[in-house]
Amino acid sequence: MDENEDNNIKDKKRKRVSKGGIGNEKAECWKYFTPKMERPDGEGGKLIKMAYCNFCPVKYRADTVTNGTRNMNKHYPQCDFNPENEVRLKQAKLSLMKDVNGDGAGGSSGTGTLQNWKYDEKVIKNSLIELVVLAELPFKFVEHPAFIRYSNNLQPKYNLPSRHTISRDVSKFYLEEKKKLVKFLGNPNNTIHLTTDTWTSTCQKIYYMVVTAHFLDDDWVMHKRVINFKRINSHRGEDIGRELLKCINEWGISNVMTITVDNITSNDKALRYLLEHLPSKYDNGKHFHIRCMAHILNLVVKDGLKAIPRRKDFDVCQKVCDFLEKFKEKTELVSNQSSPVAHLFYSEILDLDKHLREWELEPDFSETVSKMRLKYDKYWGDYKKINHYMYFAVLLDPTMKSEILGYGFRHLLENGCIPGSVDNEHEVDTPIEFYTSSEKENKIKELVDEVERNMGALFALYKEKYGTSNLSDIPKSSSQTTNTARRRGNTFLSTFKSQNSNKSGGVDDELRKYLKEPALELEDDENFDILSWWKLNGPRFPIVSKMAKGIKS
Repeated sequence: MDENEDNNIKDKKRKRVSKGGIGNEKAECWKYFTPKMERPDGEGGKLIKMAYCNFCPVKYRADTVTNGTRNMNKHYPQCDFNPENEVRLKQAKLSLMKDVNGDGAGGSSGTGTLQNWKYDEKVIKNSLIELVVLAELPFKFVEHPAFIRYSNNLQPKYNLPSRHTISRDVSKFYLEEKKKLVKFLGNPNNTIHLTTDTWTSTCQKIYYMVVTAHFLDDDWVMHKRVINFKRINSHRGEDIGRELLKCINEWGISNVMTITVDNITSNDKALRYLLEHLPSKYDNGKHFHIRCMAHILNLVVKDGLKAIPRRKDFDVCQKVCDFLEKFKEKTELVSNQSSPVAHLFYSEILDLDKHLREWELEPDFSETVSKMRLKYDKYWGDYKKINHYMYFAVLLDPTMKSEILGYGFRHLLENGCIPGSVDNEHEVDTPIEFYTSSEKENKIKELVDEVERNMGALFALYKEKYGTSNLSDIPKSSSQTTNTARRRGNTFLSTFKSQNSNKSGGVDDELRKYLKEPALELEDDENFDILSWWKLNGPRFPIVSKMAKGIKS
């Protein structure tokens, strides 16, 4: 081989190698990729050409000799973020969507579900509005350079709105959501519970009131909405009642079951004013007022702390902390607004009663606990002081039902919180010490039966309101259907069945059937979602489930 031929071969090799550098991209795919020279294997590695997709984080080795453009040609027509793939973007595709709940879960370690997804600018805009509102971000956040870069990396096709546009969109979103809420609150089939609080601005000496609506939607999901926050004239009961009534009328709320307020005299007057102007309630509104359990716990603890004036009492500080820990736990439990707690009220206050009785025997705590006991007895010392709805909530818990009621009544009876039978001749109660075992059991059964009768009265109101149309949806067993078909021509038997059904109460059997079913047995550490249970069993108990939804809101 002569020298000229050798030089020609070297020139060809140099030209072939030069194609691997930047600046010689000729293929169509390079319109969608950006070349970069990198050492992917580390500092000591070989310098090679990489191709970065202009629309997503995908990158490929792109050396012309060793890699070629096959991967790039395959990727860019299928890239989800390539704006040229407009038609394909509109097609739904399966994607793993992270599950996000109220406590912020759903990050990198969160679970997810496969769902159909497609590019939709309206959905993206609504999600951005939700982000700004829930995270309490300023409107100018959408114009922050870092957020713009983040959005461009996610989807360059989407044009972020300006701060002025997002401001208008948020206002429009508020009005749309308010319209939906007004429609829901105004539906007489939806049960609403209200809570209200008032306070005075220390610097301005101005009175304020807030009203919050609590309810369960059609999917048995709990909601809390602040529907009123305004200035009021005074803390007088009539003024508070007037403002509450005005708020209820403005929102068109037609079915308020209860109102929870702090335990002050003005609130009692406010609720009396409301009852005079609202439609009739169960048991003439005697149970319309729900006393705030967290506020009562606070009063009980305050009275107890007043009785620790002596220096020697602080020698038992650790015991004090242990003693008050129970009250802290109860307060946190009843303050939970993300899940129903009404069915826990009964067992929790009895647990506190047991707690106080145990600590009352401690010499260092007898004076403290005795003062707390007085405050406790003021609100919960008599079984008749407990709101009927709290008893009903226990019966509507499929893991408790009447068993826990009877157990609680036994505790109250044995500790003198329930009066015994009255001796008409001397007009005194029979002391519990003189009760026989059978008399105790009979008394407990009487109390449970009384609660069930009261619940039956509420059931009758629901029956009258919702009728029996839903009963046709209750599935029947195949054996019942077969027997009916076999004896279709027996008029005598049909008449007997019809009369027997009327005698047994028809819809009333639904409540009786639910109460007679054995309570669900759970492991000690097993979590039970009571709302999911009622959502699943609603078709079996259509009217009872309506009661459960109303009481557990």
